[in-house]
Amino acid sequence: MFLCLSLFSPKKGMILKTMKLKIMTFNICHGADYNRLVKNNTDPNGPICFGYHKSEQLFHTADIQSILEEWNQSVNLKQVADVICQADCDIIGLNEVRGEGVSPYYTNQAEYLAKLCGLHYYFAPAVTFPNEGTYGTALLSRFPIKKGEIIPIPPMEGGENREPRCFLKALVQAECDITIFVSHFGGAKREQELGVDTLLHEMEKVCSPILFLGDLNMTPESDSLARIYTQMEEGFSLENPFTFPSFCPIRKIDYIFASKPVKFMNQTVIKTVVSDHFPLVAQAEFELFSKEETKR
Repeated sequence: MFLCLSLFSPKKGMILKTMKLKIMTFNICHGADYNRLVKNNTDPNGPICFGYHKSEQLFHTADIQSILEEWNQSVNLKQVADVICQADCDIIGLNEVRGEGVSPYYTNQAEYLAKLCGLHYYFAPAVTFPNEGTYGTALLSRFPIKKGEIIPIPPMEGGENREPRCFLKALVQAECDITIFVSHFGGAKREQELGVDTLLHEMEKVCSPILFLGDLNMTPESDSLARIYTQMEEGFSLENPFTFPSFCPIRKIDYIFASKPVKFMNQTVIKTVVSDHFPLVAQAEFELFSKEETKR
């Protein structure tokens, strides 16, 4: 799904490179079989789904430990891998990914998915749950990952008990190097502001084209999101399709951003209930100056 061509542009009088990458962003919800949870649900508000206000009412009345145990026992990474493999993307950003831990339900999910799909991977744990394991974001790539690092998002004041957040930052060796950011923002406005601050600061250090993928817990009209729109293009800004929750989509909180200049095409919403989020897929076309031209 990758193409890099050399083109001559009479208008600009220079050689350009065109790089096309097929990209996915997907919150996999711990790898839980969400379709099974939906089918087994008996509550009129829907199955437990963090961030969906109706089902969150259940947290006050339900046995949360039994619900989490049901999630654990329903983990089905094979069906997550099937969605990823069928989409046949070059770059995949994943949220809510489990890493290894003392619990048998916490394994290296990114490694498992990468092996099934024949891809490279990098995992960025944001938090370690006691007696369970690590948890965070991941990158799957058709191309070698030259470097990966974890960039913490500063906690908001008074947010000591909130889930830690971070950026996965990776340099991927496609035909032209590209920097990938993957993150899962918190639900509080201040957490989101700090996430955007961190992203824009890190972008200043990057010379290559950039992709930013993730579940940002913000809808398109968010003030914090507007700051990203001034710096990057977003693949689904015209359609703004609802992505969450998959069993009853009511809002868009998942995004594919790219640095300018870029052209998006072939946008697709994969309407599956494998997770509580729909995956988004788009092709990004970057126009780049050739090395010869930049030396002049």
